[in-house]
This record gives sequence, structure tokens and C-alpha cells, in this order.
Amino acid sequence: MNALVSTAVQKFEEELAALPQLSQKIYHDIFGGLYCRTGCIPANVAFTGQIHKHDHINIVVGDITIVTDTGPTRLTGYNVLPTKAGSKRVAYTHADTYWTTILATDLTNVQAIEDWAVEDSSKLTTRQLQIKEELTPCL
Repeated sequence: MNALVSTAVQKFEEELAALPQLSQKIYHDIFGGLYCRTGCIPANVAFTGQIHKHDHINIVVGDITIVTDTGPTRLTGYNVLPTKAGSKRVAYTHADTYWTTILATDLTNVQAIEDWAVEDSSKLTTRQLQIKEELTPCL
């Protein structure tokens, strides 16, 4: 795991992995040198994100507390979050929350983009789910 990620975050992620896991549909859009990955996290879900290899933008719409190296921050409504490469998020949703990650890339294959974008793409939701298309996003 990345040296920038704290031991507490690593331990929290290990404990979450022992709990039932969320099944969610991920929406992918690739256009004009940009890749957008959107999912909806239902209310009352704790999760950790992946470590990204590149700077990127996140757009978050909902009600969520995000914990970073600077501490917890509760975000409601519409928020844009610039994110540095190497960072990892820990979060808890208070209400259904849409999360879109936007990356600049010339790649056009989703799996190739995932491999390029994050340190351990095998842990991504799209790699864990057996049947992706039948899943229902937040209502």
C-alpha cells in the first residue's frame, strides 16, 4: 500500500473488508480525452476509495463525511474535489451520494484506464462484481 496512506486507514479498510460488501453499478463515460466514472453510494455506508496514481477531479453530490489527512469534512449538496495522486479517501454516507471521478487520459478501454488510474484495480467494484449490468443504482 502507498506510503502516504496511514496505518489507521489501512486497518479500517481491513475491518470493512470483513463486512458484507456493497454491490453497485458503475457508469463509465469516455469522451474528448476524459474518463468519468460514476457510482451511487447508498445512505449509511462506510467505505474507502482506491489510491489513484494521477491527479484528478471528483464531483460529489449528496451528504457524505470524507476523512482525509486534514480530518473529517461533511459535504452536502454539490461539491468539486481536486485530488492529488497518492491520496486515499475514507467516507461515510448520510444520504444517497453520487460520486464521479474525472481523469484525463487518451486510453479508451475501461479496464486499461482502471489499471492505469489506480494502484490496485483488482479491488475496484467493476472487477469484484460477477453480474454488473443487472445492478440498480441509488433511487
